[in-house]
Amino acid sequence: VLTTISYFLNEYEMHIRDKRCLSFVCEGMYTTPCMDACPANIKVHGYVILIAQGKFREALELIKKRNPFPSICGRVCHHPCEIRCRRAEMDGALALRTLKRFVADHEIELERGEPKPRVEKFRAEKVAIIGSGPAGLSCAYYLVRRGYRVTVFEALETPGGMMAVGIPNYRLPKRVLRLEIDDIVTLGAEMKVGTEIGKDISFNDLIKEFNAVFVACGARHSAKLNIPGEESKGVVPVLDFLRDVNLGNPIEIGRRVMVIGGEDSAIDAARTAVRLDAKEVILLYRRSLEEMPARKEDIDDAKHEGVKIETLVAPVKVLSTAGGCGTTAGKVVGLECIKMKLGEFDKSGRRRPIPIEGSEFKIDADMVIPAVGRSVDFSFLAHKLEIADPGTIKVDENQMTSYPGVFAGGDAVTGPKTVISAIGQGMRAGEEIDKYLNNGKVSEEVVAKTKISYPTRALVEEEMEVVETKRPIMPTIKKVERVKGFEEVELGFTKEMAIAEAKRCLRCYEKGE
Repeated sequence: VLTTISYFLNEYEMHIRDKRCLSFVCEGMYTTPCMDACPANIKVHGYVILIAQGKFREALELIKKRNPFPSICGRVCHHPCEIRCRRAEMDGALALRTLKRFVADHEIELERGEPKPRVEKFRAEKVAIIGSGPAGLSCAYYLVRRGYRVTVFEALETPGGMMAVGIPNYRLPKRVLRLEIDDIVTLGAEMKVGTEIGKDISFNDLIKEFNAVFVACGARHSAKLNIPGEESKGVVPVLDFLRDVNLGNPIEIGRRVMVIGGEDSAIDAARTAVRLDAKEVILLYRRSLEEMPARKEDIDDAKHEGVKIETLVAPVKVLSTAGGCGTTAGKVVGLECIKMKLGEFDKSGRRRPIPIEGSEFKIDADMVIPAVGRSVDFSFLAHKLEIADPGTIKVDENQMTSYPGVFAGGDAVTGPKTVISAIGQGMRAGEEIDKYLNNGKVSEEVVAKTKISYPTRALVEEEMEVVETKRPIMPTIKKVERVKGFEEVELGFTKEMAIAEAKRCLRCYEKGE
């Protein structure tokens, strides 16, 4: 046991603290695989059955108990729930991400013009939230619904964090993002954009003014390649590139663009370069395609749109007009790369890439976009909080930092992860802050609730015949229309498709409840 603790400490802590087993071998600790796989702990099986019954508003309310961004997640979530879906063993996992999108979009359309929920009576306690990404806004959502006075501080001029400036419009339309953020503001959260902590207001002043503080700054700084020539003109960090595109800033796109990396931002940058009329876009990744962390559907879309993907390749030098090794004055003309092979497994669970000696080669390029990682800037903290290795804030089991009353979550604690992971962190932080300010108790919500007839065995047929039915293919716009601009690619399910897909659920919850 002592040996396994050293390798699986996080798993042991999750069993003890959260009563969750993500391997699904401890049957007493989970209701259904889909729900327990969700970082936000959404009752996935519940909203699926409600959709199957045509109860779309109730399905949406059930989702929003744990996730204020169903329409956003319905587009960009990594859907770990689908990976654990038992229907995958038959004819394909349920399209849970798209079902979430359908019910959110359907109800948003019906609710146009209807008054939005708003908190009328607030408590005396004030909470400051640093960062308006998914973690910060989810925490704000949780606390405002319980009557706390919440102020969200965002350094950029637009709220949403990396959702706003790091995800292209063809995946997440700005109107969708704006609608769901506006709902939180309408509830009663105060949003202060263009306000940088450490510059416009000090962290110390924030601690003095508010009863609790939640640090939820995202990983919005691109990691460097750390190779010669990286300062050459034409080398553009991926987050700078995506931010400029999303904010409408002028972009000088290359004719032959090399994107380095395999995460979501690398795929987003490559597909964006295609839309900006680059003649050729090549993505270089140092591991195999199977180990690429980006969503499979986005990788497939990138290929379909003309992005070439070269695996087991890593850059070793940026070539420029300044003598081949690059200076700030030089212009990119290419890359020197080396071929890789896969070795033993590393801490990430993937096989370590190893350079093959003597396999160096050169490739022409006039623009290079490194997308090899992200980091969080903690300089504004003024050394108030203990920083863990590597570059994250140290928190206890209640997400409180080393400074009493200051909590942290999202990328600031976990390092760069997914939107749904950050939402889960934010909702949990909200609960812990509530208990901290409310003598250890969880407060009741002060907004009107929709009564939900939660699906149980009594609400479904006694017998369910399981018939092999393939997962529906997501409707999309045509390739020729995609690459001309930033129109949303996925069209979503129709009402008939959503109900039929929801009925494919095997009702694993009947065993768990």
